[in-house]
Amino acid sequence: MKKKSLLWQLSGSELPGNSYLFGTMHVHDSRAFALMPLLEKYIAACDRFVAEYNLAETREVSEEVLQLLASPIPWAEQLGERKFQKIRRILKKTTGIDVEQYRKLLPFFIVQQLSHRILPFQEDMPLDLRLFTYAEKLGKELDGIESWKGQFNYIQNIPIEKQIKMLVDFARHPASVRKQYKRLITLYQQQDIYRLHRSLKKQSGHYRKKLLYERNFKMADRIHELCQTGRTFTAVGAGHLTGGKGLIRLLKHKGLTVKAILPEPELVPSSSFNES
Repeated sequence: MKKKSLLWQLSGSELPGNSYLFGTMHVHDSRAFALMPLLEKYIAACDRFVAEYNLAETREVSEEVLQLLASPIPWAEQLGERKFQKIRRILKKTTGIDVEQYRKLLPFFIVQQLSHRILPFQEDMPLDLRLFTYAEKLGKELDGIESWKGQFNYIQNIPIEKQIKMLVDFARHPASVRKQYKRLITLYQQQDIYRLHRSLKKQSGHYRKKLLYERNFKMADRIHELCQTGRTFTAVGAGHLTGGKGLIRLLKHKGLTVKAILPEPELVPSSSFNES
């Protein structure tokens, strides 16, 4: 039976010690933080903490970051002023954000900012950043699988017309966004990495090759390389773990032993633990 776990041990004769792979989420929802006591234990046992990119590099909003987030075309004009103002009013009412201040930025980034406003916000920082900050506090070496510029490049690969549609759909159906999130956070609590992957694959649509598969191959190469030079705790989006081109399978193909770490029952909903 397939193991449902967000945390995996990586071992092998070529490695200096055990390393770990964890599927995280960029959310402020306290339900996603249930495994923190367990994760802190394994982070402390490692020499290095690795995120999808080095989060310390973008703590300050620099001019370079803003340039990478800039929309290549004036998307608000593409909508037409009347339609833009209508969407602006709806979004201000539902999220409290005036998108007028964002009209020069990529719509995909705007949707991310809007989502944070309508989803649970119980923690002072998202889970991935909390893990990074904990490792930093312990004095661990910090690194990233990809460069932060590379992360923005993946967003820019999504056609601007598709991004505009995402923003319009968000404005029209905020309840659908909440419903979808509710399902994802439930799957995350249950550590159901298989259905999380299928959901991410579906959301990626025609762009899954660039946004998911190509990134997974590059991630697997980088993780394998880092684990050979020290005990490494790697945190990536949970949707990247499984699937035919997922990190678990790719790392096994590189000769590593990849083993699920099952937490104590009280840390996850009982139904999901029993299924594992």
